[in-house]
Amino acid sequence: MLDPWIIEEIVRRERDDQRRRDEERRIELPLENPPRYHDSDPQPPVPKDEGERGVIVIDI
Repeated sequence: MLDPWIIEEIVRRERDDQRRRDEERRIELPLENPPRYHDSDPQPPVPKDEGERGVIVIDI
């Protein structure tokens, strides 16, 4: 029988190996962050009101 600290070390190493394999399989996409407006920056342009806007629900 192995000592408990040896068993814990083996389990820890297996978890680390699994985590490393999971991270290698992960795909990261380069996403652009939308521009952020601060109080010192000019406000984003507001679209002109082009009439009435809303939601139309069509039941099929």
